[in-house]
Amino acid sequence: MFISETYFHLDQPVEVIEEIRKAFTDLAELINTPADIEYFMGLQESFAPAINAGIEDCVIMIMPADILASAVSTHGGAILAYSRNAMTGTPIIMVSREAMRELDAKAMEALVFHELVHKDQDERGDLSITLEGIDWKGEVSPLAEVGQRMQDAMAQYEDLEPTEASLLAICETMPWELEAYAKSYEYAQTTGADTTWSPSIMERVIALYHRVMA
Repeated sequence: MFISETYFHLDQPVEVIEEIRKAFTDLAELINTPADIEYFMGLQESFAPAINAGIEDCVIMIMPADILASAVSTHGGAILAYSRNAMTGTPIIMVSREAMRELDAKAMEALVFHELVHKDQDERGDLSITLEGIDWKGEVSPLAEVGQRMQDAMAQYEDLEPTEASLLAICETMPWELEAYAKSYEYAQTTGADTTWSPSIMERVIALYHRVMA
């Protein structure tokens, strides 16, 4: 999931930036507690070297799920999310505290890989997000439009469970997510991680990815 770095945009009014700074200051005690950091580092010990190398330059922000959900710009249910500080350029991976403690290390590794796909998209210039919307390969879509396209696409999947319908709608309407889900699933297949998605649904995602990205 790629989220909006709505805080610290240089073109935001000073009073808006100050309000957001205060909000994050007030939340500081809820983010990256010593117990959070210790737990995540314990998971990292099982990550592949390439994954740990990928997040070496990232700020990891572990927070309550409701705070993470409030930051996500295009669809809900986030477990992890990738962003970038607009002022410093520092890549950020946000992690749901609750999910982190429920998932095993291999499942978390696959999710981190998903966010590293977004990091790669960002670094190669294919994906960025501004106050105007999401820019995917030069085409900018307002955030409200992206969300509406996803909701409209869900209608064709009424026969599926809501979470599966949501996944397919996301992948159909958000190519940056399609790439991230497809690549992270393929990665999980090589590590034996449990992605929680059924193989039949992911086969549809993989087929769509190869068709769209061909």
